[in-house]
Amino acid sequence: MHENGIDASISLPGETFVLDRKGLARELSLPFQHNEFHSAYVDSYRMRQGVLHNPQNDRRTTEGVFHIVAGGLPVPADKNEVPVPVYAQLLRIALSPPDDLLCLPFTSRQENSAKLWLSLLLRPIVVPEISGLRPKKTMEPGFLRQVV
Repeated sequence: MHENGIDASISLPGETFVLDRKGLARELSLPFQHNEFHSAYVDSYRMRQGVLHNPQNDRRTTEGVFHIVAGGLPVPADKNEVPVPVYAQLLRIALSPPDDLLCLPFTSRQENSAKLWLSLLLRPIVVPEISGLRPKKTMEPGFLRQVV
């Protein structure tokens, strides 16, 4: 419960398909043994360099797209600061997508396609190894996304 008496509790999906190895997201973004995927939101194509994703609404910018909850760190001028209850409602809606947004492209041509959440764990190197002096250090940001 938020200090204003508004319920701001949010529950993240309890179970996700964890993509914990390099290349999994790329392979799962196209139907099994096919080189293209098409939906109302994105067209994806296998290319020599990997997979090209062409979203229907490609804005090429994030300006004004991100909503950041008020009361924490300073908010950049190109982002929108919103009160806790507004942010909670935006997040609640985002975590309740229609089934077609949860379809895993890899299974999309099967009779019973998988509908699920994916979580992606990246481990970018933030401090490189110096042989004999210090080990490399990685950061582990977690990403949760609906399949699009």
